[in-house]
Amino acid sequence: MKTRFVLSCAVAFSLVGLVPLSVTADPAPGMSGPATKVVIEDSAITSSIKAQYEADHGAGLGHVRVDTDDHGVVKLDGEVRSQAAADHAIAIAKATDGVREVRSDIEIEKDD
Repeated sequence: MKTRFVLSCAVAFSLVGLVPLSVTADPAPGMSGPATKVVIEDSAITSSIKAQYEADHGAGLGHVRVDTDDHGVVKLDGEVRSQAAADHAIAIAKATDGVREVRSDIEIEKDD
């Protein structure tokens, strides 16, 4: 009888130790894992494209605004010196990991 009681206590205490693990594994109310992941991925895409634009000093792409949403849809906006620079900005965005589509509203600077 004493052995049975000790064994029951041991099993009960081992199960109690697992309860906090199952509680912490659930996401917070109102937060879903995939939605949070998408936000991180979209911001990482934007950061990557901006870093590539800044690193390419000769192309003059520092004034191109980048916005990523809708799970990898990149929107480009701003002014560049030439059509070649606009095409280069689009090509960089398209070649970036995670990009599904690029929408460009880049305008060419007008000579005054």
